[in-house]
Amino acid sequence: MGAVEGISKYPALAFLAAFTIILVLIPVARHFFIQSGAAQCGIRSGVFQDVGGDVCKNAEGRLIVHYFGTSWCPHCQFLNTPFEEAAGIFTNKSLIELHEWNDMDTRNATLVDAAVFDKFSDGGSIPTIVIGCRYYRVGSPFQYCAGGASLEAESITRAICNALPEGEPACTTNVTK
Repeated sequence: MGAVEGISKYPALAFLAAFTIILVLIPVARHFFIQSGAAQCGIRSGVFQDVGGDVCKNAEGRLIVHYFGTSWCPHCQFLNTPFEEAAGIFTNKSLIELHEWNDMDTRNATLVDAAVFDKFSDGGSIPTIVIGCRYYRVGSPFQYCAGGASLEAESITRAICNALPEGEPACTTNVTK
């Protein structure tokens, strides 16, 4: 008699075997998912992609930073405060020119900004942050992490500092590269 025949002959045994497997796998799976979730909340998960090349600046030489979102997007709503906190460090010192588009659902952006959105937004995904036309990130990777807002602000600040000239005082006091 094969194993399958034995299980079909004894349904209680089949139930017990399945129940035992589930009891063993659930703690293993929980441990795996909790560990991988915790690893995703490290600052490295918020790293911006670097497409290389020169950074884009305005006529006054300020770094151009784009933020694209919508009013109805919960990820955008979460990202608004940390983005404003990080960008505020640099706008107060006239180091960046901020292009914020929180109404992308109406596509009410200039043609230049719309082209930047189309290039970096991964098919129209929001929220999208583009720093100096060189560094970009789609999404809000820290939204579900403990201390997520401050991790977001740190990640955005770090990316802006990477695009600014080495030794920028705003960067040496606010973040380590």
